[in-house]
Amino acid sequence: MRPTYSHPDHNQKDIIAALKQIGATVADLSGAGGGCPDLLIGYQGLSLLLEVKNTEGRNRVDPKQVKFHAEWRGGPIHVVRSPQEAIDVCAGEAEKAERQSQPSNVTTVCPLCKKPAILADGVYLLRNRELPKPLHG
Repeated sequence: MRPTYSHPDHNQKDIIAALKQIGATVADLSGAGGGCPDLLIGYQGLSLLLEVKNTEGRNRVDPKQVKFHAEWRGGPIHVVRSPQEAIDVCAGEAEKAERQSQPSNVTTVCPLCKKPAILADGVYLLRNRELPKPLHG
């Protein structure tokens, strides 16, 4: 026997449509129950979980959802109330992933003086608690 689940929030269809317009794939998980988030989103190589809430009325995360969110060991679960919020979450997470994928300063040792240094844009910078400064030159 299958359990009975509540109906999706009234704004969920609009959110799904908006996400598809920006090129996201959307899996509707709202019938899964147990506090599982409503939507699984694929966007620019990322997998995102969204909990959809109405803008009015019953718009709070319920106890099962709080428990699920607390025990979830994957990425963050975002609560959204409008198509624009959902788009902003996707864009923000894609931006964050892009920043994290770019090479950062490399910690190394200066070949001239053998001091710990940061190699940034071809310049060795002294590693200390203050702002980095060039070691030589």
